[in-house]
Parts: sequence; structure tokens; C-alpha cells
Amino acid sequence: EKPSQAIRAYESCRKTLDWLKNDMQLMTSEISDIAETLDNELDEVKEEVERVQAERKAKHEFEHPPVPEGFTSIEDLQASLNLGEYGDRITDYTGNIGDAFSEIADGAVDLYTHDLLKWLPDNYEWLEEADFQGLLEGCKGDLIKMTQMAQYECFTQDMYSHQEDIAKYAALEGLAAEGVYALADEVYDDVFDGITIDFNDNNMDIEDFATEAQTAIQ
Repeated sequence: EKPSQAIRAYESCRKTLDWLKNDMQLMTSEISDIAETLDNELDEVKEEVERVQAERKAKHEFEHPPVPEGFTSIEDLQASLNLGEYGDRITDYTGNIGDAFSEIADGAVDLYTHDLLKWLPDNYEWLEEADFQGLLEGCKGDLIKMTQMAQYECFTQDMYSHQEDIAKYAALEGLAAEGVYALADEVYDDVFDGITIDFNDNNMDIEDFATEAQTAIQ
């Protein structure tokens, strides 16, 4: 029993140390300083942690008041949408939604050879699609650049296939920025799931989706 307890204790300590070094990126000297502080001032540290936790809880409750029956919070509405792999980045952009998709896809393309070659075996069809779209002109024979073009096409098409929900997400973000916390379910169904706004219009500016939604719910 005692040897097994010692092994479990060792493994737990090792995992904690790995977390501090790898996830928190702390140096050995910094970890030693933390250990010394906890040894000398454990009660004070606990009190400070509890104070911070209480402040965060109060802030969360203030920012997330109870939603009346028949309403759904903007946050929950956004969480229910299927944005694909990169659609949540849309809120960092303004202007034409198609241009934003291109910029997001370009920024998501891997730069390192290892990552590109790891991605390629399961995604050869995107090389063919990139070639069909004419994206491989000038880089045929350069596998790395070809794979980057394939990724770009893959990520772009992923966003277009989720455009309706991505545009809704952007519109909801715009409403939240104007102080809207929740929407009546019937209003959401009418404005966002009806025919009021064409969320698949890839000629629209991102901010216009929010403007049209705002106009529709007034």
C-alpha cells in the first residue's frame, strides 16, 4: 500500500510540475519562489484566492442576469450556432464577409513544414480542389506551397459552408455591443430563422447583418 501511495504521489507531483513548466511556462526559479511563498504565507494566499473568486462570481452574475421565460441570452444563442473551425473569428473583422473569410483562411494556414505535412495525408482532395480553382498556378512542384493553397481553399470553403450561422453570430455580436442581452424566442425565430435577412448573402458587409437585425427587432 505505501509503495503504491508513494508512486501516486510522485506521479501527481510530476504532473503538477509539468503543468507549471509547460502550460504555465514558468522557470524552475519561479516555481521555487511560488513554493516558498505558499510555505510562508499559505493562509494569506488562500484568502486572496477566495477574494478573487468571489469578485469573479459577482462580476459573472452581474453580467449574466437571469433570463426571463421565453427569452434566450445572446451568449446562449451564439453558442447554439455551428461556426465550423474558424467562424468565431468573424467578430475581429469588418467589411465584406467574403473578404473576411479570405483573410481568416489566409491567417489560419500553417507556416511550418511539419504541420503542413501532418495535415496533408487526410486532406489530399483539397489539393485537387485548389488546383481546380487555379490556386496552384505558379507553385506546382513545391509541395509546401501547394499544401498551403490547399489549406487556404479548405478553410475558405468551410466558412462558406457555415456562412448562415457565422453571419448570425456576427449579427448577435453586434446586438450585444448595443446592449442587447437576450432576445424573445419568437423574435429570434422571426428575424434570424425567417426570411427577414439573407444571412447567406456573401456580398454583405459584416456590420450590416447586425444593422439589419437591429432594425428588424425594433
